[in-house]
Amino acid sequence: MSTAEKLSDGASASGESDPLLGKVLNQKFKIHSLLATGGMGVIYRGEQIALERQVAIKVLTPTNSSNQIDPNFHKRFFLEASILARLQHPNIVTVFDYGRVENMEPERYFMAMEFLEGETLFRRLRKAGRLSAPDAMGVARQIARGLREAHKHGVVHRDLKPSNVMLVPGEDTGELVKILDFGLVKVLADDSEELTQQGSFLGSPRFMSPEQISHGKVDLRTDVYSLGVIVYQMLCGKVPFEAQNSVQILIAHLQQPVPRMRERNPEADVPEPLEAFVLRCLSKDPEGRPANMEAFIRGLGECAQAMGLSPAFGSTGLVTMDSTGTGRMPTPMPPVRVMTAIPASPSPPSSSGGSASPVDDASLGAASRPADAAPQGRKGIVLVAVGVLAVAGIGVAMSQMRPSEPPPAPAQPEKPQVAPAPPPADVGTFVLMVESMPSGAEVLEDGKPLGTTPLQLSISNSSVRANPRRLTVRQEGYEPYSIVQGPSDQSVRLVATLTKRAAAPTSSPAAPTPPPPVAPAPRP
Repeated sequence: MSTAEKLSDGASASGESDPLLGKVLNQKFKIHSLLATGGMGVIYRGEQIALERQVAIKVLTPTNSSNQIDPNFHKRFFLEASILARLQHPNIVTVFDYGRVENMEPERYFMAMEFLEGETLFRRLRKAGRLSAPDAMGVARQIARGLREAHKHGVVHRDLKPSNVMLVPGEDTGELVKILDFGLVKVLADDSEELTQQGSFLGSPRFMSPEQISHGKVDLRTDVYSLGVIVYQMLCGKVPFEAQNSVQILIAHLQQPVPRMRERNPEADVPEPLEAFVLRCLSKDPEGRPANMEAFIRGLGECAQAMGLSPAFGSTGLVTMDSTGTGRMPTPMPPVRVMTAIPASPSPPSSSGGSASPVDDASLGAASRPADAAPQGRKGIVLVAVGVLAVAGIGVAMSQMRPSEPPPAPAQPEKPQVAPAPPPADVGTFVLMVESMPSGAEVLEDGKPLGTTPLQLSISNSSVRANPRRLTVRQEGYEPYSIVQGPSDQSVRLVATLTKRAAAPTSSPAAPTPPPPVAPAPRP
């Protein structure tokens, strides 16, 4: 397999004659064979003559999706390629050279990149179905390290997907993960010229963040969302949302809650801390996600610690090895208490558990420290995308779409069940996962905002044994929910189903006061 395998996942290399085959590009690169074709160009296997180095050469044509010449292509290509060539990191494919192909009409442009032997994550998942938790975490951490380097240079990928991730066999370090095809970029800054084609829809629907779909602000957390979808697929074997067409998938990313992994695949056995972390990465509100790749990597480390894995998981391969050389799988997690939050009632709930009634659902858990604030650099953010997804009418469909009504609140049992009290002994800390329907609600404690749902809190049993934590889930237009959480020997998931606030009745104007009766005038 080669660097170009990514494109060949969706398009096979053509065997037709090619004018570049056997030619020397710009007296530097000799083209040997056609590897793959895609919507924006062709990838060849070639050789850098001076160094006798094998390379992958991408040749691009300056046309748009309508096969018309893009007048901004030249300016954008050199701006973007110069930025990408500066990205030097083990987890990012290296760009050696770039430029316009000499003596060729119509004009074409090329990028010469390192040639990789291996297979894409797309092919790995197609063969294996899904990966073990340590394997998936090892891949995710390497991807995050590469993106962290790109983000330092102001580069946001914006088209992350398994076919853009290469797994390369290493000599002594197991498989090395490479992010492929950062492709073409555009600069977004207050004083920058807009070089992107008008109407372009950038990204892949199954891995696209809500803010990309709604044309909102795209920043570092956009890549966090897409990476979260990749991790979800690695663990579950399926992406969160599938539908008959791209528009339905995009709508799901905007409106539907992310399903639990066992709902998508009953055979998926994912440790609770890891699933909780992935769901946080898939928050529809960017504020609910890890703020950057540093926070993402730290969150993976916390999951590894909660799962009993070595902090060096995935560093010497995709499977964590113990001292005996045996692959070590995650330690079994204890059962998790799952509850649905109910509004505060006149009678105080028990402090031994959440103020909730149990529901039949898989649960979450895992401590995660608050996300760091996203860096606000003065330079423009560079948004990177490989392909252009042309979805007819998608802008109109999204702009005219009304958010769906929240699902009706489930009927409450006659006598709410209260979780049993844990044993008197202090068992340390547990994880409280607060969710809401609809999501994105604000969670407060004593009037102080803690974050938005889905929200994870690590709670010490000793801190709530005498004084339970009292939380309020609040969202504009909905009645507030109150949660009282005492100690627990298990992770707890609370789902607050918010009820729309009833419209205030319009009071009818008061009837005018009749004038006092007037006595008749006396007769003369």
